[in-house]
Amino acid sequence: MKRSPVRLLLSVVLGLGLAAVTFSMGNWQVRRAAEKTALHQQQAERLHAPAIDHPEEILDLQKLAYRRLKLQGHFVPDAVVYIDNRQIDGRPAVQVIQAFQPEGANYVVPVDRGLLPRNPDQPRMPPPLPMQAAGADANDLLVTVLPGFARSAELWGLTLGGSKKIHRETDEGRQVWSNFDATEFGEWLGRPVSNYVTTVEPVLPEAQDMQTSGQATASGFYMDQVSLPDQVARHRGYAIQWYAMTAMLLLFSGYFVFKEFKSRND
Repeated sequence: MKRSPVRLLLSVVLGLGLAAVTFSMGNWQVRRAAEKTALHQQQAERLHAPAIDHPEEILDLQKLAYRRLKLQGHFVPDAVVYIDNRQIDGRPAVQVIQAFQPEGANYVVPVDRGLLPRNPDQPRMPPPLPMQAAGADANDLLVTVLPGFARSAELWGLTLGGSKKIHRETDEGRQVWSNFDATEFGEWLGRPVSNYVTTVEPVLPEAQDMQTSGQATASGFYMDQVSLPDQVARHRGYAIQWYAMTAMLLLFSGYFVFKEFKSRND
């Protein structure tokens, strides 16, 4: 009895079709890896570019994220927000965001000043500001512009939602928020706020630098040395998986065709 070639044809078409899909997915991951590599290099170049003097209230974050800024002015003493759920060497801590008033400007710039540890005996109470950081003396400040997504939630991109009604007052006027929202920050202060958030914490262009640089302090704050986001390895790993799946589909299809032809000749 002669076997119908339909099953063989369907198997070949299905196998090659799926292989084409998985191969195209692997190519897409390779392209994404190349895009992320170019973005990472661009961010590193921005970190090493000369600092910008006298920045405006509104910046183009597509072009100026990770650029250094020189700010002249002073910190606003009571314009402080603590971001909750941080750690310093396993101890509970808060991240301190304080408004900086540029000289001659009518707006403020939110500045990530670093981390402060909580009191182990009262882990839910926010710590006081260091004495050397509490004043409103004039400062020449060098900061780094964070990317656009940093204006909300976690400052480094993990969005948890709006911060409305999830902060509480403390006895010194400080507020503890689960995340940061620049719009609410401006409403609370009653003055305009820049469209960007900055940090004094060192931003490193290479991830491996974090393994040796350790944690330092400045003006009483603990500094987290943060590397640029680098997702290239993840995309390359996904590409390898898709290409491996392509190879398996081709092998199975070839095996099935070989087996079908062999059974026809027997």
